[in-house]
Amino acid sequence: MNITRRAMPWLAAPALAQSWPDRPIRIIIAFPAGSVTDTLFRNLTEPLGRELGQTVLIENRPGGNGVVGTMAARGAGTDGHTWLVLSVTNGALNSYTVRNLPYDPLGDFEQIGLVAEAPYMLVAPASGRMHSPSAMAIPPPSSRRRC
Repeated sequence: MNITRRAMPWLAAPALAQSWPDRPIRIIIAFPAGSVTDTLFRNLTEPLGRELGQTVLIENRPGGNGVVGTMAARGAGTDGHTWLVLSVTNGALNSYTVRNLPYDPLGDFEQIGLVAEAPYMLVAPASGRMHSPSAMAIPPPSSRRRC
């Protein structure tokens, strides 16, 4: 995972010229405590709080593949004291996998900044026959078994 080095000062810059934040910042993570997302942001709360001059709290709101926490953030108001970690799951995949998704990840939220990038890998058991992408090629229809 690559954490952008410029993320903390850039996120804190608007606070330096205004009275905001005037109370703790709440970061909603739509996944359980101990997840990669949770661990990453818990490590960022102390330096971010120092930059903002305010306490930064993590609130885990797991459930519904990220929908529960995302909806909690959507309904939290617009005063800038509640942030949401929008990940691949609740920010992109749910748009395609959750029927009647109750939020619009692009329309309901405003991007503050990119904090980290995480690669995804496709793996298979080492003892199996899948050792390269070409080994996964789907056989032509004529050679497929019929049920």
